[in-house]
Amino acid sequence: MRIDLNPGATISGTEGEKASSQAPPARQAERIYSPESDASVGKLETAALNSPEVRTEKVQALRSQLQSGSYQVAAAQIAGSILEQMRVRRS
Repeated sequence: MRIDLNPGATISGTEGEKASSQAPPARQAERIYSPESDASVGKLETAALNSPEVRTEKVQALRSQLQSGSYQVAAAQIAGSILEQMRVRRS
């Protein structure tokens, strides 16, 4: 669907291509400052700094699975992770 904002003006051929390549860039949305946004960022920062770096519940669950011999990982998942690490290190 084409919406023509200037119905009287027509551009054809290479003139149309030139006009579209010389169009001004789209206006970006303006940022509005609000003290509330600073407060929410501060709350997020505080929560992040107060949370532990290690998820102890997850570590304990994995540790118990390893000790009991019930921890299993698919070979395809291991191979995929190895290949992904190799790809990341090369770039």
